[in-house]
Amino acid sequence: MLFRAKPLSPPPPVVQLLAHTDIQSPNLPALLMHNDVKDGPPLAFRENAISKTSHKHAPKKMVSFEPASLKTCPPIAQVHQPSKPSSKPPTQARTPISDLEEEEFEEQTLKLLLCVPPGGPSHVKDSDFAILTGWSKDFIAEFQNAVESLASKKFDPNQSLSKQDPEVKAQVVSEIQEAYPIVNKYIDLWPLEKALIRACKNSSAKEARNSEKAVVKTLKKNLRPRSDRIHQ
Repeated sequence: MLFRAKPLSPPPPVVQLLAHTDIQSPNLPALLMHNDVKDGPPLAFRENAISKTSHKHAPKKMVSFEPASLKTCPPIAQVHQPSKPSSKPPTQARTPISDLEEEEFEEQTLKLLLCVPPGGPSHVKDSDFAILTGWSKDFIAEFQNAVESLASKKFDPNQSLSKQDPEVKAQVVSEIQEAYPIVNKYIDLWPLEKALIRACKNSSAKEARNSEKAVVKTLKKNLRPRSDRIHQ
């Protein structure tokens, strides 16, 4: 009588992989396989079949009814509070800043505020002029109009600031310094130089427009019929 052996399913791939390694795991099949899983279709769900790893079987931590330790706060008198500015003169507890330190602070502040902008005055935009100088818009308009008015009388309208007569340029700078002494606070008088550059550009553009208008007017006059020119 012949007996047919029941075929066994191969072990999982993880077991086959670990079987060829040097890891010693004598209880490997028992660890990786579920002994309670039987061959065939899965059984119907039952409440008592839930694994013991569910929340019902998790270790319960008893809540203590003892009062929690309270963290006491220091008295209000010991809490550090920021000091408020006072209008009273300094006393012995408040040491005033020495005159030398105050002068050094003002000097450093002036260097930061009044120094020449990066790239020089020619690279300062009109929109940034008020921010860099700290002047109001009304004062800037008055200052620029005064510079342009004086430059139009003294400078050559067809030349840039660098090509103007040095003596004439020095005279214009001196007059502006007397009228607006605030420019003396700025290194190299850069707001004045910026205003002079702007005035020369505006005068050159205006002179170019006038020249174009004169040329167009001459061309129109020469292109008119001869009879019209005779009657004129």
